[in-house]
Amino acid sequence: MFGLSHLERRGNPAERQRLLEAAGMPVIRDYTERQFKSPQRDAIWGAVHQSAFDAQPVTICYLPIYGPNGKPVSYVVSEVLVSDLVSAQRLKPYGMQLMLLDPEGKPVFVDPALKQGRQLADRIMSMRGDFHLEIDWRNARLLMFYQGLVSHWRIVYAVPLSAVIARHTIVVVISLLFLLTGLVGIFWTAREVRRRIIEPARKNAEEVIKGRDLIQTLMELAPVALCLLRVDRGTVLIQNERARELAQLEISKGEARWPLLDFFLAVPSAGPEIPHSVEVETNAPDHERRQYIVAKLMRIRYEDQPALFCAFSDVSDRKNAELALAAARDAADSANKAKSAFLAMMSHEIRTPLYGVLGTLELLGKTALSPQQHGYLGTVQQSSGNLLQIINDILDFSKIEADQLSLALAPFNAIELAEGVARNFAPLARQKGVDLYCCLQPDVPVLLGDRHRLQQVLSNLVGNAVKFTDSGKIVIRLNGREVEPGRFALDLQVTDSGIGIGKADQARLFEPFTQADDSTARRFGGTGLGLSICRKLVALMGGGIELVSETGLGSSFTVRLPLAITERPQPASLAGVALVHVQAGASDWRENLLAQIRHAGGQAQPFSATAAIGPDDILLVAGPADAGLVQGFAHVVRLTPEGAPAPEWHDDGWHVSGLCQQGLLDALRLAGGQGLHPAAAAAGGEPAAHRGLHVLVVEDHPINQLVMSDQLEQLGCTVTLVADGREALQRWRRGERYDVMLTDVNMPNLDGYALARQLRVDGIGVPIVGVTANAQPEEAARCLAAGMDAHLAKPVSLAELTAALAPFRMRSASPPANVLPHLEGLKPAMRELFVSTARADWLAVLAAIPGGDSASVVVHAHRLKGALATIGAADAVEYCARLEERAAEGAMDDTADDVRWLNDYLSPILEVLP
Repeated sequence: MFGLSHLERRGNPAERQRLLEAAGMPVIRDYTERQFKSPQRDAIWGAVHQSAFDAQPVTICYLPIYGPNGKPVSYVVSEVLVSDLVSAQRLKPYGMQLMLLDPEGKPVFVDPALKQGRQLADRIMSMRGDFHLEIDWRNARLLMFYQGLVSHWRIVYAVPLSAVIARHTIVVVISLLFLLTGLVGIFWTAREVRRRIIEPARKNAEEVIKGRDLIQTLMELAPVALCLLRVDRGTVLIQNERARELAQLEISKGEARWPLLDFFLAVPSAGPEIPHSVEVETNAPDHERRQYIVAKLMRIRYEDQPALFCAFSDVSDRKNAELALAAARDAADSANKAKSAFLAMMSHEIRTPLYGVLGTLELLGKTALSPQQHGYLGTVQQSSGNLLQIINDILDFSKIEADQLSLALAPFNAIELAEGVARNFAPLARQKGVDLYCCLQPDVPVLLGDRHRLQQVLSNLVGNAVKFTDSGKIVIRLNGREVEPGRFALDLQVTDSGIGIGKADQARLFEPFTQADDSTARRFGGTGLGLSICRKLVALMGGGIELVSETGLGSSFTVRLPLAITERPQPASLAGVALVHVQAGASDWRENLLAQIRHAGGQAQPFSATAAIGPDDILLVAGPADAGLVQGFAHVVRLTPEGAPAPEWHDDGWHVSGLCQQGLLDALRLAGGQGLHPAAAAAGGEPAAHRGLHVLVVEDHPINQLVMSDQLEQLGCTVTLVADGREALQRWRRGERYDVMLTDVNMPNLDGYALARQLRVDGIGVPIVGVTANAQPEEAARCLAAGMDAHLAKPVSLAELTAALAPFRMRSASPPANVLPHLEGLKPAMRELFVSTARADWLAVLAAIPGGDSASVVVHAHRLKGALATIGAADAVEYCARLEERAAEGAMDDTADDVRWLNDYLSPILEVLP
């Protein structure tokens, strides 16, 4: 029903009908077409009530009508059935049910088929928003909730899912297919994403987590403090418990105190990812002690931020131990210096009186003594020598223990060294009835090493062999090979047939103060230092020492050394010398003698009684031989233990030491009618005297003055004695002149070093020989540095004194007048042989000089030099060698002085025929 007011006054019924329809249709259309959002502008809705006509639920709608001026001119009032408003009939074909609620939530219309209406009403009243859609799977329906409809009314639609599907089957199927395809695609994509991205990322994340856990575990287990600092903020990113503890330490910088980690951040970096170390002294938290921290720092990047990795530890215990060790070392060094000073002083104090003992004993041996006196003298000399060896061993051991022993490297001839040691011990071995001989490889080159120390090692080994061998033999062997260009592996072996050493004792034999057993020490004596020193000296030279021994069968010590080659000397040539028949009791000695002769270019074979003997063949006899053995030989050379290094003529042939290769070759050349080799001529043997030398002796000790004066006079020198260096310097400055000066280096007022330096400053070039009680090699270097020419260690023997003066004999103003004094002690046959050969060679030289025949001068001067060497005329040998050298250089004009001197010297044999 419609209410009318203004329209009823209009008279045209059709017009009234049109206006009513125009006013009412929009309202009906608004609801029947379900335009539920809001009513038309200005529409006013009344409450729901029952219609007075049919008791149906209705609502009143007031719709204003506007005039041209936009103001309402009237209202259309419509009574609208609620059923028309919701169009329930139109929803039934779709199987839809609905429920309409007023703004207070009271049901205005409820479809009888709607289930759970009350729950749905409560649900929509609690909703927020205008629309909500959900599926009620339990009742198989689709629920749609609307709010804000016509003055805040609410409506609920329930659509069965079966109806939705039945009406839209194709769409649903297609949607399901698309959904299924999408689900499959999503599933496959998800699977691939999971396999390719998520799983690797998960595993990587797990590994990272595990790695971080492991790193943290390792950091906690690490014995040092570890931490990672962020550089820009100074915060700790990672650290272990040890780092937390040490981080409390502070570092003092003047008055300021820095936390330890802040100090690490302030340490200048050496560069990115370059570790650098620091060591700092810190204050402990209690400020009562100092702690020392050693840290290793490295700048890195962590999570794309600059960071500092620190690894540090407390080294206070080690530092304190080092400080204590340094203090102990200083104390030990002081004690060692005191010990060294004590040993040096004791060495000087012992050597000085020992020089008086040994020097006097040696001079006593030159006098006429009875056999019994000679025996007593030998015992005293041996005991004194043993005392000297003990002193030397103690000093060497002290230096070795203090790591102060150094090597003095120089070229040396290993063959001459071994032979010299053998000759030194030959008399003692001969006294015990023990054969001592050498088997030396003849082609061993000149090597670079410490000759003095190697001689010391070999002397100790040979001395032990002589001491512990009462019968049989001692053999010194020298072998080697060139292992690479310029390097020679030298083997020195000493073998004896002595008491031997048991296996159990060999391991400790090289320990200090140790001998094979107590019975050996009681029987033979000794300090037990010798082999210990030998092992350490050999190790210092870069080599080793080996021992092979059996109790009762003897011992064999082998020293192996790698040494540099400096020279390969040529041996005396035996070319042109007749066949040599070698007779030796020991087969190894015989084979070595054969090798020596063949190496020199000679011919040799073992002696055989049935072998044919040529008219010029030579018999070489090593050791005793029957008289009938030499029959049939024109020339005989005998090797004897007591023989001299230079050949000597005797009635039964040439005699020479069996412990000198050069002497053997020279003897064979002489037996074969040839001169000496240049090396032998240059060496010439040690002169018997130094007649004509005027020697100034500077010595403050009265006994040493007496001994040295007697020794020099024994050598034929004129001696002047002064008690200190100041007096000696005054004599030189007064114009006194001497050929040689021997000076003690430790004297009051002015010592020998200062004296030598002052003389050199004054321009005085006299030869100076320093005499000291210090036997160490560095003492010789100190003497040379002070300006001295040579060095002698007390006690000084006649042989050592002779060798020291030999280089200065040519400077003497009074050389021997002529050759005759050197001929006095020769056998008649030897004298006749020398005179004939020397006279012929010198006349040949004189004949060649006017014509400038330098080649002839070289040949005959060389032969004459060899002959002069055999009689010990060392001064004439030097003149002859200089003449040969200048002639070889073609400098014949420079030979006049040498020719004049030699002519005067040889004049006695030129005036008379032999």
